[in-house]
Amino acid sequence: MGYETCHPKTKGPSTPKDGKKVKSKNHSPILITSCSALNTACQKLSKAESLAIDTEYVAEGRYYPRLELIQITGGSQIYLIDVQAVQKLKPLSRLLRNKATKIFHACEEDLKILAQNEMKIGGDVFDTQVAASLVGYPKHTALKRLVNELVGVELGPCQGGSNWSARPFKKQQLKYAAGDVQYLHSLHKVLSAKLDKRQRIKWYKQEQKALLNKIYNPKKLTAEDLMKRVSNWGTVGDDGRRLIQELVLWRERKAKKLNLPRIRFCSDKCLVALAIYKPLSLKDAQIGRRINKGFYKRYEKEIVSIIKRASKLPKRTKKKLPSKQEVSEPTPTGLVE
Repeated sequence: MGYETCHPKTKGPSTPKDGKKVKSKNHSPILITSCSALNTACQKLSKAESLAIDTEYVAEGRYYPRLELIQITGGSQIYLIDVQAVQKLKPLSRLLRNKATKIFHACEEDLKILAQNEMKIGGDVFDTQVAASLVGYPKHTALKRLVNELVGVELGPCQGGSNWSARPFKKQQLKYAAGDVQYLHSLHKVLSAKLDKRQRIKWYKQEQKALLNKIYNPKKLTAEDLMKRVSNWGTVGDDGRRLIQELVLWRERKAKKLNLPRIRFCSDKCLVALAIYKPLSLKDAQIGRRINKGFYKRYEKEIVSIIKRASKLPKRTKKKLPSKQEVSEPTPTGLVE
C-alpha cells in the first residue's frame, strides 16, 4: 500500500521463521517464505468467500517496481508472502483468479503490480476507498480514517519510508503490513450496506469496471503521448518536434531495458537540448549546456543515428504515429513460474 501505512499501537512481533505465527496482541499473521508454505496457505484461503489483499513494493530507482510482500487474509488468519523468497507464485496466481470477492484499499497500484507479475484478479473487486467516496467521504480518504469512523478502531502513528527490499523484515514492518488487511473485511461489510442504502452499487460497479479495463487493457502510448510528458517540450520548434518524438521512444526502450526511471537514464532537460542543438559529434554536444557530455559520449552512435533519421521524416508529425512506434505501459516479465 504505497509507502505509508497506519496501524494500531500494539506490541510488535519478532521476525518469524517460514510458516510460523507472528505473535501479536490483536492477530497472528504467518510469514510465508517457501513454496510449501505458500501451497498450504492457498489451499486454506481457497475456501474463503472474500479475500482482503495489499502489497508492498519498491519503486525508487527502477522502471519496473519490484514486488516485495503480499498481504492476504480470508477474514481471520493473515498471511504475509515474501515474494522474493518464494518466487514461484503459481498457487497464489490461481487463487487470485477464483470467484471470491477481492477487497483492497486504493487498489489501482496493487492491481497494476500484481498484473505485472502475472497475477490477474478474478471475481469482483471491492475498493474501500472508492466505495467510501460514493457514500460521502472525500475521494482519497485514508484507511486510518475509515477504520476509525466505520469500524471503531483507533489506529496508531503512520509508518513512512520503510525499506521493503531489506531482509529479514523488521518486526514493525510485519505488524504494519498485517494491519493493512486486518480491517478490510469489516469495511467491506459496512460500506456495502451504505452503498445499498443509497442505491449506489451500480455506480460503484461502473467505477470498478472502468478501472479494471484501464489496468488490464492499457492504452498504447504514442511518441506524441511520451513527448507531452517531457518538461518544456514545446520549446524545441517544429524541427525539434520530429526529433524529440524519436528521442522519447528511444529513451523509453532504453529505460525499460536497463530498468531505470526515464529521467535517470536521460533527463528531460538533456532530451530537450538534444532536440534543439542536434549535436552530431561530442564537440557539437559541448555547445548545449544541458547535454550531459558523459551520457552523449556513451550513446553517441545511437544519438547521431536518431538525429539523422529524424531529419528525413516528414515535416509535420502531429498525427498519431504508426503502430510500430507505439509503446505499451510497463509490462515486465512476471515472477510466476
